[in-house]
Amino acid sequence: MEKNQYRKEPLKDNVEEMFIGPFGSSLKNECFVDERNAYCMVYEQKHAIQKTLAGKNRFVDRNKYQELKRFTVKPGDIIVSCRGTIGETFIIPENAPLGIMHPSIMKIRLKPNVYNIEYFNLLLKSRLEAYNKSANGSGVKMAISATELGKDLFPIPPMDEQQKISRIFFMVEHLILLRKQQLAKLDELVKARFVEMFGDPVSNPMGWKRVRFDSISENLDSKRVPVTESDRKEGVYPYYGASGIVDWINDYIFDEDILLVSEDGANLLMRSTPIAFSVSGKSWVNNHAHVVRFHDFATQKFIEVYFSLIDISEYITGTAQPKLNQAKLNTMLFCWPPLSLQKQFAAFVERVDQQKQTVQQSLDKLELMKKALMQEYFG
Repeated sequence: MEKNQYRKEPLKDNVEEMFIGPFGSSLKNECFVDERNAYCMVYEQKHAIQKTLAGKNRFVDRNKYQELKRFTVKPGDIIVSCRGTIGETFIIPENAPLGIMHPSIMKIRLKPNVYNIEYFNLLLKSRLEAYNKSANGSGVKMAISATELGKDLFPIPPMDEQQKISRIFFMVEHLILLRKQQLAKLDELVKARFVEMFGDPVSNPMGWKRVRFDSISENLDSKRVPVTESDRKEGVYPYYGASGIVDWINDYIFDEDILLVSEDGANLLMRSTPIAFSVSGKSWVNNHAHVVRFHDFATQKFIEVYFSLIDISEYITGTAQPKLNQAKLNTMLFCWPPLSLQKQFAAFVERVDQQKQTVQQSLDKLELMKKALMQEYFG
């Protein structure tokens, strides 16, 4: 059956519950308790974004749960991120613990026997992406309304069709996960090699001398220059922010090997992406990352991995808006092995990077395939 021939019904007719979490005043920071005194966990936006319950979670006691038990989350519910990063979804797994909703998420609990939940999650995700594109085109930031979403007509294919589509996406997403795991293992291999060659950078068991960051690097933040018309005609270059590549743009500032170090943003505390990453070739960098040049490329690769192994929280100012300013960055102390060893390590990293490039190319193809399938079945 063609997708435009599926019957359609308002989403509200096929859900048992669909609403956003409690008012923020109902769940302030002082409501959270230590896990030892916890009655249940709090399901938050990060779970929808990261697609996992692993990691550091927050909890409330029995009294707070009784007060907010209307907002209970249970296995099979779908949670949706509603603040900042909007429209990310996550199906609560079968073994999930008892929990309540944070104000930053919406919960959807489907009626039985209407949708295959994996199919519905894909359908919902595609619908929310369409809302985001429409909102971005208008310049207005989208806010998810459970009431408005409930009025939307959602197609209902036959159950066997839903299951077939879900199986196709499961296979593709499984391959995508495998490629991402391969990339993560290669990153771990590099870190293990670092420790093997230089020891733990914190305890410094090999007794390397320590040097200040500004004694081995040059900060280029002040050398950002206005973009000229001739620059714009040269082509399209990557645009970087604190957490990596943001977009592609006709502007550029730097045309050399540089290291970008996150200057501000939640990533400094969450470590969801690398704090420091190398960039080569012409690029545009916004004001949320420090631009650093080293005297030798080997040192750049050495320091890039070094950042992934240390805790920089003592150098960060602010919590609501974490920031690593240039003065703090300059005073950070780093173990300093001979340049000859740094070059040996950089050569090893280069070989691993070649393997990562092969895996990344395969991952990119799978991501394109997934987008094509999303367009075919949900576009």
